[in-house]
Amino acid sequence: EGEFALGSILCAATPREPDVVSARFLFEYLSAFKEELLVSQMLGTANVSLSLDKIGMVPVPLVAPETQLKVDQALGLCDELGSAQAVCDEKRDRLAVASLERLGAPTQNAEQFRVDAEFLVRHFASVVERRSHVALLLKTILCLAVRGKLVTQCRNREDAAVLLGRLRSARISQSSGRLAKPAATDGSDDRVAGPFELPQGWTWCRLGDVCVSIVDGDHQPPPQS
Repeated sequence: EGEFALGSILCAATPREPDVVSARFLFEYLSAFKEELLVSQMLGTANVSLSLDKIGMVPVPLVAPETQLKVDQALGLCDELGSAQAVCDEKRDRLAVASLERLGAPTQNAEQFRVDAEFLVRHFASVVERRSHVALLLKTILCLAVRGKLVTQCRNREDAAVLLGRLRSARISQSSGRLAKPAATDGSDDRVAGPFELPQGWTWCRLGDVCVSIVDGDHQPPPQS
C-alpha cells in the first residue's frame, strides 16, 4: 500500500481489487507461510532466487471481504499492542541504564551505593531483562570490581606497588639473563595514571607489566619442548 521503491532484485505485488483482497491480508498471509509458499520454491545455493512466474503461481486463499476486514481489524489491534510494547521496552531500557549507571557512578557515597544496590537486587528481574541489559550489567560489575566495591578491603594485604616492583624486576631479569636484586621500590618512579582513583593499596600498571608478551598476528610461537 502507498508509495514504495524497489531494488533490482525485489518485486511488488499490488492487489487488482483492494475491496476484494487487501494488501495487508496478502502481506500477513505470505509472511506467515513464507517457508512453505516461497522459500521452498527458491533455487540456487549462495544466491537463491525466485522467478516472477513462480511467485505468480503461489496459492492464496480468496476469502470473503468481511473475513478479511475482521483480520485487518485484529491486526490493527496487534499493531497497537506492538506500539505499546515498544514504549514499555523503551522505558525499561531507560530504567536499566539509569539504575546500572547510578550504581557504578564513582562519586557515590557508601549510603547511596547501598540504597541503589538494594534497589537493583529487589527489582533485578524487571531491570535486567534483555541482552543489552546483560552487557551493561557486566560493565557495571567490572566498574565496581576495579573500584574495590565488591568485597571488603583487606588492610594488611601487601601493597600492590610492591608486587608490581617485583614483577618488573623479574621481567628485566628474564630479558637480560641476569638475576635481579629484590625490588625495594614501591613503583613511585614509574607511576601510571588511570581514569579513576583506586582503593588504598591498589595501583595502576601497564598491560605489558602483567602479560607475558604482546604479539601481532604474524608472530609464530616457539616450539614446545
